[in-house]
Amino acid sequence: GGDACAEDVGERESGGWVDMDKGCEDGNPCTDDLCQPLGECAHVPNELPCPGGFCAGGECNDCESGPLYFADSHLEAAVAMAAGKPGEPLFSEDIEAMFELDATQQQVGDLGGMECLGSLVQFRAGKNSIVDMGPLAPLTALEYIKVEENQIGDLEALIGMTVLSYLDVSQNQLANIDILAGLNGLT
Repeated sequence: GGDACAEDVGERESGGWVDMDKGCEDGNPCTDDLCQPLGECAHVPNELPCPGGFCAGGECNDCESGPLYFADSHLEAAVAMAAGKPGEPLFSEDIEAMFELDATQQQVGDLGGMECLGSLVQFRAGKNSIVDMGPLAPLTALEYIKVEENQIGDLEALIGMTVLSYLDVSQNQLANIDILAGLNGLT
């Protein structure tokens, strides 16, 4: 076919998707460009840093100039509701004074995009399907996190949260909670 990926079929492995340096490049730093052996391209969202920000949902999030992107539409809806702008694009000025976010039972599976919520002090997202808390790592102003009944496997994202005083991670899939010993503010 006319797909650019088909030009390099001889260089690819058989079966599955493989990384390609040419043919499928879409110029977006927030997608991994892959080729299938039959010559089809795929652009899979990643969570790498990008110019001016970080990737979320295949888009580069620049927390200063926006618009803001969230990897999960349910999380985006919760943030928009908290900002008083349901269904509208969000910009830094919409979230700069957001101190609390409640996304409890909202079918949230991915926290990508939360990196921009730097003023957040309280975060509730219990009873969802969250696996990775990584996007919370830059939110060092967080004092209260309630993420019970999710699928969280580790707490590495909490390392720098020195003001964290309340944490509920009950009913998750945590194998090791040793990291909590370094969070002196927890009561």
